[in-house]
Amino acid sequence: MAVYYLDSSALLKQYAQEVGSEWVQNLTDVQNIHILFVSLITGVEIVSALTQRVRQGSIDVQAAKQAVHAFRQDWFHHYEVILTTDEVIDRAMQIAEAYGLRAYDAVQLASACWVQQRLISQGSVPLEFISSDSDLNQAAFS
Repeated sequence: MAVYYLDSSALLKQYAQEVGSEWVQNLTDVQNIHILFVSLITGVEIVSALTQRVRQGSIDVQAAKQAVHAFRQDWFHHYEVILTTDEVIDRAMQIAEAYGLRAYDAVQLASACWVQQRLISQGSVPLEFISSDSDLNQAAFS
C-alpha cells in the first residue's frame, strides 16, 4: 500500500485527457490499494478546471458533466480530504512567503505537509507528493 497526495494539477488528469492521464488513472484505480489524499480546495479547482475547458472549447458540455459527476463520486468515496484548517492556512502563508507560490498552490503544499507530519508521527509509510505544476514541485522538493 502506498500513500499519495495529489494536487489539483495532477488529479485533473483523472478526469480530463492530458499528458500523464493514463499514469494518474492507473494510480487512482480503485483496484490498487492506495490511500489518496487531496485538499478541500481541490474539489472547487477540479470542477472549475473542467467547466473552463468547456468555455475554451477543448471538451463539450456532456463530457464535462460526465467528468464532474465521476469526480464527485470519487470525491465522496475514494479520496481522503484534508480540511483547510487554521494550521494549514498558517503553513500555507509561510510557504507562499518563502517560495512565492500562488495562494492555492501554497494551500496544496501545506495540506501535503500536514499529512506528511501525521504519517511520520504514526510511523507510517512516507507520503508521495504528486503534482504537474513545476513551481509547486520545486517548492515541495527544495
